[in-house]
Amino acid sequence: MNKFFFILKGNNGATYILNTKNWKAISNSLKFYRAHSLKSKILKWGLRIALFVLGKLKSPKLKTIQNTNNFICEIVGFNGSFELNTNCSVLISPTQDKVIINHHNQYFQKFAFGESYGNVKKEAEIYKLFKSGTQNFQVSHFYDEQIVKDTCCSFKLSNEKLITSKKEKKRDVAVVAALTALFNHSEKNKITVVHHLETLMGKIQLTGISLDKAQFQMIKELNKEFGTICFPLGLVHRDFKPWNVLNFDKLLIYDFEEAILAGPPLEDLLNYYVDPIIRYKNTEAIAELIYSKEMNLKYSEYLDKLKVPTSFKPFLVIYVLERILFWHEAKEFDTSEKYLALLNKMTNRERNS
Repeated sequence: MNKFFFILKGNNGATYILNTKNWKAISNSLKFYRAHSLKSKILKWGLRIALFVLGKLKSPKLKTIQNTNNFICEIVGFNGSFELNTNCSVLISPTQDKVIINHHNQYFQKFAFGESYGNVKKEAEIYKLFKSGTQNFQVSHFYDEQIVKDTCCSFKLSNEKLITSKKEKKRDVAVVAALTALFNHSEKNKITVVHHLETLMGKIQLTGISLDKAQFQMIKELNKEFGTICFPLGLVHRDFKPWNVLNFDKLLIYDFEEAILAGPPLEDLLNYYVDPIIRYKNTEAIAELIYSKEMNLKYSEYLDKLKVPTSFKPFLVIYVLERILFWHEAKEFDTSEKYLALLNKMTNRERNS
């Protein structure tokens, strides 16, 4: 039996089991790591070289497929087979209740237990919505779903039949077209601005998060101006960010664990630009971004495609309130506070405009 499975601990607490039998296997193993900045791309190349050297010189801890399977079972607390072979690599989530097997150039298989069980089971239901086809975006082929009630959920995803060419095309154009098509994949219910804002405010009050008088006043003024406007709710990814898409000619979208069938317009579009930078950019810079002329054009294009007859303004506030709640419920309180600070900056901006 070849000895090529190495364990690597990620900064976020994830565990990577990397296949170092050859250069190609290492490259496939590192598909779990999406590099976007120049610095991260250089680091990824350095890691690839280091793993290649280690694979030649050092005996790994996991020497057989059975060793590797047992190691995963110990971490996640599940006794069973993860269908490993000599041409795969593994990601174990920081929460240690989700396992993704990359069967190199064939398919991915996702297993979920414990607290991740519900979200991954829900993700399977979202993939089923796309069985009849998609427009302006694509998803992996979903198959072989297996559920052990309240214990384990697993399924496979194949990219073999996807469009993987990359034409010279503005990425932002593809994103808006893809997100509006995604939004339309669920049955439409309509709701008024005032009803949706009141629901969000009720949820926020239940968490104990405090909004100040100026923020309440801004929301009151939004309701006065836009409250009676009706808008559709649709399929919203809720974790739509650059690392959850591949920029093929037809955008590939994946990781639907957080998706909901009745979300507000613009949430995914705003999330694509704001959520990746909210933790380290100052709120002034983020406010400048979301109110920029370039973003305004994107909002208009998005809302026109959905035939939503109103300004983007209420949806900016709805998005920020949704994110305050989302990250609070995920116990990422620092991130929730960042969105609260952004809401304060938006309030000041509206008050002074």
